Amino acid sequence: MALIEEIKTLIYEMAFERNKAESRVTELGLPVLHHLIKILKWDDKNNYSKHIYDINNWLFQIQDITIKKKGKRFKPEQYYLFLFNEQIKSVEDITKKINRSLREYKQLPEINSDVRVYQLLTQVYQRISLDLSKDQFEGIEKYL
Repeated sequence: MALIEEIKTLIYEMAFERNKAESRVTELGLPVLHHLIKILKWDDKNNYSKHIYDINNWLFQIQDITIKKKGKRFKPEQYYLFLFNEQIKSVEDITKKINRSLREYKQLPEINSDVRVYQLLTQVYQRISLDLSKDQFEGIEKYL
């Protein structure tokens, strides 16, 4: 019985008030977005595995977040909003993000245009959001 009580305690500790859960998902989602842009925009074989590892770590943490009292997860549309659409609404936003936060990567060979990166991110985040809402995210490799 002690093991069951410990598991319940751990689950409850990962549950947040709704507004705190939203903030935590958004906070963890920003580095995910940056790393996904790096992977989809540039050919960086030296850091690819590390980016994948980091993305998975953050997304697994996001998947563990539930809303207090009900232990529920967000809907797919909400994950999509918190993780992607609040940050990126257009191709221009991708370009701004690159110019402001990812400038050091610009010397690497490009594999996709900003337009293509935006299209790919839209698809990837729709699929990730659905799986996060069902507690079925198993790794970013499935979506790339």
